[in-house]
Amino acid sequence: MRRQLTALVLVTVFAIGLTGCSGPSGLTDGPEFGTGGSQTVAEACASFSAAMTDGQAELSAALRDAGTNPAKTAEAFEILDRGLSDAFESISNSEVSELGDAILENLTAMADIATDVIGNGNTARTAELSEASNAFALSMQDLQALCA
Repeated sequence: MRRQLTALVLVTVFAIGLTGCSGPSGLTDGPEFGTGGSQTVAEACASFSAAMTDGQAELSAALRDAGTNPAKTAEAFEILDRGLSDAFESISNSEVSELGDAILENLTAMADIATDVIGNGNTARTAELSEASNAFALSMQDLQALCA
């Protein structure tokens, strides 16, 4: 059961992350990204996509490890959080920045629940994990739609 949950969560995160950008405790709440600069949506999306592409190898390795070792789940979420935070850091477009805040907030919630379900075996929170995963997926889809 634990392996199936780990695989489900991580495959969801990885697939949505790749779709959205073409390319646990310890997670930060993330900075407030937008500074109201004159960056266009297209420039912000290109910057985000390039930053996420740079971190894909590290994320892929972490996800591979987490798939076989549930204890590595938190590490995979931390790497994803760091990658997304870094990608949004250079964004000054307010529309993309607002989505960045929502994406990181949803990721943090999902990671906390996933760590409890996978790491602690608290399967009573499985439905909550599904809801958090959906919220993260929707925020990534919003980014994809904006950047399309």
